[in-house]
Amino acid sequence: MVVPKLLPYAVHEPPTGFDSLTAKAHGVIPLSAQRAFRDRHAHWFDRAVSVSAVALGIRHPKALLRFLSLRRTAQTFHYGHESPDHFIELHRCGKLGAPLVVFMHGGAWFSGRPWMYRLISTALNRRGMDVGIVGYGTYKTLPPIPGTRLPDPALDGTADPAVVLGHVDHQVDDLQHCLEFLMLDPRSPYSADQIPIFLSGHSSGAHICSLFLLREAMGAPGYNTLPRRVQGFVGLSGVYDVAVHHEYEARRGVHEISGMGACNGGLARFHRNSPTTLAGMLTPEQAGALPPFLIVHGVDDETVPFTNSLVFASNLAGHGGRVKTAWLPETDHQGPVAALMMHTDSEVERHISAFMESADKVGIGNTLKSKL
Repeated sequence: MVVPKLLPYAVHEPPTGFDSLTAKAHGVIPLSAQRAFRDRHAHWFDRAVSVSAVALGIRHPKALLRFLSLRRTAQTFHYGHESPDHFIELHRCGKLGAPLVVFMHGGAWFSGRPWMYRLISTALNRRGMDVGIVGYGTYKTLPPIPGTRLPDPALDGTADPAVVLGHVDHQVDDLQHCLEFLMLDPRSPYSADQIPIFLSGHSSGAHICSLFLLREAMGAPGYNTLPRRVQGFVGLSGVYDVAVHHEYEARRGVHEISGMGACNGGLARFHRNSPTTLAGMLTPEQAGALPPFLIVHGVDDETVPFTNSLVFASNLAGHGGRVKTAWLPETDHQGPVAALMMHTDSEVERHISAFMESADKVGIGNTLKSKL
């Protein structure tokens, strides 16, 4: 498949602007220091988001009031492991039998918290949907196992992912355990009702969701344990080809401080963990087992170029998947999420609402064209 030249991933071009600075820094700072930052100091990203959230609240007091209101009304449910990382922050719309959107937050696989995405609940609740934002184990946030060697998967491509804390396989398992809790556990408000459940995620969260759905449809060992199917998936600014995006990160000089390469098992495992690659291996029967997909991405995204979504959607549709897409002009990496958080009746909100209302009628390769 040929990607149009006006939509290049641009790994061959020299970095410009801020990327040129990070590329130069990568060449100067010792690799050991870069990897130590990745492995031990990802919390600084969360702290930076916390500071920016305070500033945003000062500039937008109405959003701050909504955030605080959601905090008061949220329900928290712990699932799976005995860990403070594994919980669901549930925001209900008050409508009996409302569909549930299970949302996986982003954060480059090694950072992020559910509260950072809390405000998306306002838009989706307004559309008559409950929202469950999933807390899960991020890269190396779990306590080390005594006596276990912790390899550097960026160097050791054959390392057993079972001993890599917060490996993407664990994150996909966390999503499965979360869904099992919601569908089966008596503590869940949804265990007794056959309400529609949708998946959604931003950035690395979109990668985790789509990887789970493809593995389930392809009959990977340990999957297909859920009593009912997910009804649809909405990916916002997602990473779907880990190998290609690793090249892009390397061009920018951020691949050693990013959690993506290490969390996805190093070069030897990139294709195994890339939904784009798996989509190209689907049989018609497996494609039919997938729910409909809505892929949303900003055309001006410089963190994850939207061609990552474009190629994934094309691969999925070309192998029988049901796909809709929304390419948003003048929109960066955070744009789709920011639109849900900060605006009433945004184009992204309308895309999601229309998709979920007609999820069982989505045609192969159909496209929603954004009017932004």
